[in-house]
Amino acid sequence: MILLWFFEAPEIIEDKEVEIAITLGIGLLILVLDKRSGRSLHEKIHRQHDIIDKMNKMIHEQHEIIMDISNKRNKVKKSN
Repeated sequence: MILLWFFEAPEIIEDKEVEIAITLGIGLLILVLDKRSGRSLHEKIHRQHDIIDKMNKMIHEQHEIIMDISNKRNKVKKSN
């Protein structure tokens, strides 16, 4: 069960990345359509962009860690 989750984890992380990007994009669309938010829209877009960048970097780091762990496990299995 754990191995199944471990090998599917990168796909789950990538799926979550897409879901997060879509959700934030919809949120941005709502801000654009809402006339009351027009004053500070540019600042909000930049903040949202920074948040998306940070989340993207974290997701890629997690993906790299998972792949490193997977590669190490495969090497240990091959040496046994």
